[in-house]
Amino acid sequence: MLSGEIGYAASDQTKSKAIVSSIVLKANGVISQEVGILQEGKAWIPITFMRDVLRLPLTYDKKENAYTIGKGTPKAKLMLSSYGTSIWVNNYYIREYEGKLINNRLYVPSGLLNDYLGYKVDWSRGSSKLNMVNRPQNADGNHGDLC
Repeated sequence: MLSGEIGYAASDQTKSKAIVSSIVLKANGVISQEVGILQEGKAWIPITFMRDVLRLPLTYDKKENAYTIGKGTPKAKLMLSSYGTSIWVNNYYIREYEGKLINNRLYVPSGLLNDYLGYKVDWSRGSSKLNMVNRPQNADGNHGDLC
């Protein structure tokens, strides 16, 4: 369990009771010991996978009750509150994404990695495997293939 989650676990967990199934997480084709979650048709990645497997720096700010994950230009801040877990990327609120606390673990939607944190996310529904591959970015942080 990560520090700072205890006070807000109940509010997020009550929203997260839908059917959940485990998915295999891979980084650059290598299967990880970490497991993701498939819930409501979305793949969710634990931030511990991002820290331990993708080797993204993870810090916690007790004053803001927020985690920051990422390196270089793309960084995401997950702010925990009684209303849920909001996500900010490079100081901009990302309305379409939110984090989730599930069984006292903090998760982010796989789309956040794909759209903002420099990873191409390949989902194989048939095998329940999610592979994340580094995506080259331009110096301004934009994905090279999206320009």
